Amino acid sequence: MRIRTLLTWLLLFLGATWVIKNNIVQIPDNVQQTFRNGVSRVTTNLNSILDSNWNFNQNKTSTKKDVSDDATPVESIVKNKNLSNKYYYSYQAGTPDAVQNVFKRAIATYNATGIVKIVPGAEQGWLNHLELGTYRKNVPLNQSRTIELGIGGPKIMEQTGVVSRIANHASAKLNIYYNKAVSQAVATHEVGHALGLDHSQAEDSVMYPLDREQTALSPADLAGLKSIYGETK
Repeated sequence: MRIRTLLTWLLLFLGATWVIKNNIVQIPDNVQQTFRNGVSRVTTNLNSILDSNWNFNQNKTSTKKDVSDDATPVESIVKNKNLSNKYYYSYQAGTPDAVQNVFKRAIATYNATGIVKIVPGAEQGWLNHLELGTYRKNVPLNQSRTIELGIGGPKIMEQTGVVSRIANHASAKLNIYYNKAVSQAVATHEVGHALGLDHSQAEDSVMYPLDREQTALSPADLAGLKSIYGETK
């Protein structure tokens, strides 16, 4: 509806501009300038809507479902958000090949579900993006005697109003201070956070907070993803 309305206004502005340009009707200079400014504003808004609508249309083949009791929890920041299920990903400069390889295997695991589609590509505008990489941090053992092998999570950008759009510019990184961090299991866990999954207390979940070398998504993990992105038909 918003696109149709803006197209109507754009056609009216273009028609008026054509009349002015061809001197069919004599109109004062200040009125002509108003028309030109209006055309420029409408064109800018139309481009923005077309960009966000392309992103929004990625969800048209999906059906959102309520979160079932046994689904892996999701991050509060992504709940009830109409996120596209398509993501682009890129690596921060200097990411070692070994780290890139485990991330690629993790991404293949998520792509195999058919719920999300993650492909190589740079961060751009209102398109979902994952930044993958590393950091180095010596984390003292806490009371539970655990160490931090990685970090990951969503970063939601949202615009509402005449033009409404949303994107997730997320990140997932491995703590290469610890050799154990460079594994498919840790990469899968952190990419899960980036996509919006939260920790689960189910030991067969890739989102279990302790590393159990789990690389396969559990039925509950799949249900959690579907609650965010829907189930692609």
